[in-house]
Amino acid sequence: MDSTLGGSGTTGGSGEIPHRQLRDETEAELIRAVGRGQLDLGTFSELSAAVWAAENPDDIRAIVPRVAAPIPDRAGFPAPARKTITAVLGDVTRRGAWCLPRELRIHPLLGDVTLDLRETTMESNSCRITLMGLFGDCTMIIPEGVSVSVTTTTILGDIRIAETGRPRGPEIEVGGFIFGGDIKVKTLAPGQSAGSGGWFDFLR
Repeated sequence: MDSTLGGSGTTGGSGEIPHRQLRDETEAELIRAVGRGQLDLGTFSELSAAVWAAENPDDIRAIVPRVAAPIPDRAGFPAPARKTITAVLGDVTRRGAWCLPRELRIHPLLGDVTLDLRETTMESNSCRITLMGLFGDCTMIIPEGVSVSVTTTTILGDIRIAETGRPRGPEIEVGGFIFGGDIKVKTLAPGQSAGSGGWFDFLR
């Protein structure tokens, strides 16, 4: 992987972020690494946080070499560009290591779907999730730094999105239609639990 980045990007204004250009370039390289399958979203979140917490250019430049080596001949083992998850009269939960395709269709029908994306790799650095549901909730758990936009239409349901402090990373767009169901997006660090009450507190 080419880890050659631009200059220090120092700025003159006292209110501006030091080395802003270098930080932006480094984070852009991390986002590209997500699209190549070299980083899961939790690792991206941790490295991205390190980029913005670093105090000098050398520390920023040292972050990119921590990215895993490129996957050999990834094109020879193509993942499906589209997947579908259906929950009918029951719940479906995906967590742990799995690959998020470029397009994911979710059909909660009298059942709930929970997607924990913190250990997920991505087929691309962006994903389109389309919901078509009836009386079922969709819950997503993302790490800090992943950008999620929701344009889904809901009737008799709510949309709850936790604000992320660094919405600059890989992009997930959620669209579609749900009747009688909620959409919940919560930001949690890798390994962080949903609370003292566990999943019940989070999903209620």
